[in-house]
Amino acid sequence: MKMLNLRYLVGLILIAGLTFIISCNDDDDMNSGEVELLSFGPAGVNHGDEIVFIGNNLNKVTSIMMQPNLEIASGSFTSQSASRITVVVPNEAEAGKVMLVHPTGQIESKTMLNFLVEDIEVASITAASRPGDNITITGTHVNYIGEVRFSDGLSVTKDEYISSSVSEIVVPVPMAAQTGNLIFVTDDTDPKTFASEDPLEVTLPAITDLSPDGVRHTENLTITGTDLDLVTEVVLPGGDLSVLAVDFVDHTATSIVVTIPSPIETGTITLKQVAPVDVVSTEEVNILLPTATSIDPTPTVPGVDDLTITGTELDQIAQLNIPGVGVVNSSEFISHSATEIVVDIPEGAEQGGIGYVTIHGYENTIGALILPSDGPPALLSTFIDEGINSALFDQGGGWSSTQDWASTEQAREGDVSVKVEYTGNWGGAAQAGQWNGQSPASTAGTEVFVFSVFGGSGTSGQNIQIAIKDQDGAQTDLQFPIEQGIWSDIEIPLEDLGNPTGITEFFFQNTDQWTGVVYIDRVGLSIASGPPELLTIVYDDALNSALFDQGGGWSSTQDWASTDQVRQGDTSIKVEYTGNWGGGAQCGQWNGQAPMSTAGSGVFAFSIYGGAGTDGGQNIQIAIKDQDGTQYDLQYAIEFGAWTDIEVPLADIGNATGITEFFFQNTDQWTGVVYFDYIGLR
Repeated sequence: MKMLNLRYLVGLILIAGLTFIISCNDDDDMNSGEVELLSFGPAGVNHGDEIVFIGNNLNKVTSIMMQPNLEIASGSFTSQSASRITVVVPNEAEAGKVMLVHPTGQIESKTMLNFLVEDIEVASITAASRPGDNITITGTHVNYIGEVRFSDGLSVTKDEYISSSVSEIVVPVPMAAQTGNLIFVTDDTDPKTFASEDPLEVTLPAITDLSPDGVRHTENLTITGTDLDLVTEVVLPGGDLSVLAVDFVDHTATSIVVTIPSPIETGTITLKQVAPVDVVSTEEVNILLPTATSIDPTPTVPGVDDLTITGTELDQIAQLNIPGVGVVNSSEFISHSATEIVVDIPEGAEQGGIGYVTIHGYENTIGALILPSDGPPALLSTFIDEGINSALFDQGGGWSSTQDWASTEQAREGDVSVKVEYTGNWGGAAQAGQWNGQSPASTAGTEVFVFSVFGGSGTSGQNIQIAIKDQDGAQTDLQFPIEQGIWSDIEIPLEDLGNPTGITEFFFQNTDQWTGVVYIDRVGLSIASGPPELLTIVYDDALNSALFDQGGGWSSTQDWASTDQVRQGDTSIKVEYTGNWGGGAQCGQWNGQAPMSTAGSGVFAFSIYGGAGTDGGQNIQIAIKDQDGTQYDLQYAIEFGAWTDIEVPLADIGNATGITEFFFQNTDQWTGVVYFDYIGLR
């Protein structure tokens, strides 16, 4: 370690010869025969210079003792007489009182012998050290360094040194010391201060491994590393709980064993020591908690179905909290293992998150209880339900398809539906028309044309097209996505059909000539229903400010309380994109709100209405940021002149546990107006 070399150049002015320090006996009129020290000097003598002792019977002095425990025998005196002794000050001498030794005793000076040290130089310092260990400082006259100051105001004074000599001092490193330059303060007659060129590296604890890879609550975690005996506290993931060294299960320089308390979740740990320098692990502590991989059946019928939760660490669950039912203890489960729980769902259960409490008292949500929906809206005018309404329509044969008008394989409600298997080409099926003289089916008192479709084999990612003819025979073709494996209830506003007064014919086609099976049920006219109920509401007539702040958007204008078009309630968010990549209806957590929890929900939902400028097949892109700020961009088709209820599966946004921001963008930089309403989690 390089050091700053300071040379103390001292000009010593002696007035009228030597300036003497008066010592022991003030009465020098009589000589009693005893050894007496009257004075010595000069003051502030340099090493290697002569110092003179004046007194009586000094010829009896056999040696002179100087600090630190340095003896100069009479044979080494420059001169000695009864009244005067002259000696050369050794280089090793330090400031302090002197002692004259004679055959019958010794005499200590009343005053201090001090020095002007011309050259105090530090040559080397131990490069690195642990707190509590010692460092060695070598050089010239380093014994005249009276204080060593460490970083952060810590200091060690000469009386605390482990050892001291002209060429070397050994200094203990305070436990709270940090890496930094050392400051040296001399204690000669003209004290000076100087600093080391390079910092002293103070060793920190280091983590090399955390084990086991997964640990349960109340089990032990082993932290492996170096210099861990310096650790005074382990702060556990989340920062709210810590374990003090006195509570460690085991503690050595290479390992620490701590017991994990129940509130802790997966995350990094922090090691604390006396010095205010924290060490944070790069590896996370993986806390093993109950996790569900599936919940069946979904939907669940209360009073009929038993619910099976499949997953991992399920044997830790002591209680389930079923919405609408309350606490169900593990002793009441139908079956219980580490990978599966089967529990009865009684009548009265409600849709929502299923909570749990572990055997260690930890609480969280395992998933959601999904109940059957209320079904499609009641039909005010029935076209197909358990067969065709022959009073209104005749049953058509279809083409490029086969069909069963009384299939029991899938039914939206009741016992049967129309099963259609498209064989390729532009197939047509479930055709109903008025070929035997019936009058058009009146739309009076209704708002929507509705039907339900179930996607069978071969329908993944496909669309179904319905062709509807009005009272004049004018045909409207509309396409809708098919969801394979589930029923979709579709409502078509009569405005999309030109506000017909009657319906004369309809049929369903396979767009893009795909091959596959669908089931059609519950076709007719009804009153428009609202979107499915939200579990967590972000916007419904107003933004939920407890969850999100209202953003300004860009390349767009917006009205957060428009009454032009409303999906539910009284108002919606109107956004007019002015071109470029506009952003609208922006919501974020800029005032410190916590991420909106997705616990108990399966989709992020919103409703969108296509206004002016969206009749060219435009898409809307929603950008959603998860709890870590990771952004997911997803696009959806806008239906001009109609509301579309869109659900974004949480799986499409990384199974986010929380949402921190979202906004809507106009893909391809189109210009137009859209309305957003009823935003939240379902």
